[in-house]
Amino acid sequence: MTNGVGLPKEIIEVSGTYPKLDIIDRGGWGNRHQSFFSLLDEMFQKYERDLMNKEFRFVFCSGDRAERASRHVRIRPVNWDMVVEKCTEKGNLPYEKEQCFWIGDANNHRLRKKLLQLSKREPDYLKAIGMEWDTMI
Repeated sequence: MTNGVGLPKEIIEVSGTYPKLDIIDRGGWGNRHQSFFSLLDEMFQKYERDLMNKEFRFVFCSGDRAERASRHVRIRPVNWDMVVEKCTEKGNLPYEKEQCFWIGDANNHRLRKKLLQLSKREPDYLKAIGMEWDTMI
C-alpha cells in the first residue's frame, strides 16, 4: 500500500484478499489500537462468509489527528451524497439488535463510570467497554 517511510505509529494498513491479509501495525496510540483490532476481529468473525475472497485495502488512524496520516496516504475522494444515501437506506432497516454501544476512558468523567455499571446491569440494552489511555512515547 505505501512504502511506510515516515508514517506515524498510529497508522495501521490492511491489504490483501481475505483471509490472507497483510496487516502493518506500527505500534499505535493508546488503547484505540487494541480496540480497532478487536472490532476488526469481530467483523471478520461475524461476516466471514460474506468477506471470503474479498479484496481489502484500507488505512486506519488510531490517533486524534487523521490529517497527520493523510500526508502519507493517497485518499480517494468521497462521494458524500452516496454515503448519506447508503446510511439512510441502512438506517431505515430494522435493527439486528437494539442495543447502544459506548467505548471510552471511564476515568475522564464520573458519568462514564455509570455507563459501565449500567452495561453490567442491562447488557441487552447497553454494551459499554472501558479503556485507559497509554502514554505516548
